[in-house]
Amino acid sequence: MSRGPDDRLTQMGIGRSRLGFRDLLRESAVTVGRRPLRTLLTGTGTILGVGAVVTTLGLSSTAAHQVSSTFDVIRATEVVVEDARPDQSDPAFPDNVDTRLARLDGVRAAGVIWTLAERSVSTNPRWDPTSPSGAPVSIVAASPGALRALHPRVSAGRLYDSFHQERAERVALLGAAAAQRLGITRVDDAPAVFVGDTALTVIGIIEDVDRYAQALRAVIVPTTTARRLAGSGERVEPQVLIDTAPGAAALMRARPPTRSARRIPPA
Repeated sequence: MSRGPDDRLTQMGIGRSRLGFRDLLRESAVTVGRRPLRTLLTGTGTILGVGAVVTTLGLSSTAAHQVSSTFDVIRATEVVVEDARPDQSDPAFPDNVDTRLARLDGVRAAGVIWTLAERSVSTNPRWDPTSPSGAPVSIVAASPGALRALHPRVSAGRLYDSFHQERAERVALLGAAAAQRLGITRVDDAPAVFVGDTALTVIGIIEDVDRYAQALRAVIVPTTTARRLAGSGERVEPQVLIDTAPGAAALMRARPPTRSARRIPPA
């Protein structure tokens, strides 16, 4: 029968080595204290690494929660009405839809909005031989009520109002991306943009919106002006955008018409 190494050490008079808890602590202290600078740097690096991970996770979670909360608030106060049976010869929404809807309890702003096809937009008239070709830009038609429902933040100038709407004034707002694309940064000198042969005076630049984000890449005009810009064969599909007080959106959605125009109360 073979003997283990412990038995042979015992025969040689050598006892088994035993490392007690105190000895372990003493060895650890000696090892740490032998090179204190290296130990300090290692500990600092570990703490910074763990802190960076925790901070990154915390910021990501907070940002995601804030974005989610913002979208929830916007969705809870927004109603979009579409024509269930679009007919170009029988418009679903009357011209004074803004004022009619404004009479409803809980409605903060409402109006008609739609997007035309992209058009060549330039800061110089097309008949100018030195004018460069225009950039393709979408045209967003929005009544004053719909414009307010977007919650626009204006960085320069002002928004158009019912006066411009009723008179089909040739005025325009530029979304931030469209303004940058066209090289317009100020409106105090009344710059103009040309949509085909039609000149539009830029009265404001919109920096951001809460709804209808495509407006930031577009030229925004009153709906009455947009009808003049639209071609005779161009299909227009307007919507009614309604901004409600918190809790009122569900009441607006509960109306059950078969045709969207019936959602609009009579004048």
